Amino acid sequence: MANRSSFAPRRRIAAKETEVALRSVNPKSLLPRQGPTEMTGSKVERFKKAMKTDGYGNFPPIDVANAEGRLIIVDGHHRAAAAARAGLREVPVNVRNVGSEEASQLLREAAEAMSRRY
Repeated sequence: MANRSSFAPRRRIAAKETEVALRSVNPKSLLPRQGPTEMTGSKVERFKKAMKTDGYGNFPPIDVANAEGRLIIVDGHHRAAAAARAGLREVPVNVRNVGSEEASQLLREAAEAMSRRY
């Protein structure tokens, strides 16, 4: 099991003509595109229990897009929610930069998800 401090702060890997950077960030800083009703509560709770016991080490990095400086979750909503609820201060994320058109779409989706929360 890897502990949180073993994540490389910035590592670049090629991914289909797009650079992806592996970073560690606070899970509370990530913007979701799914509202609470779109996530399975039992899955989040199961992940949270595992993370409280073993940290994040057994889970794959969360995939996020850098949309105008904001990190929006592309894949890993359950893992991000569980990590935040488990009180983890850092999780590994694969950050992919996106163009302005895709950034606008992702920001709209994140805003819609936020409106479904309240």
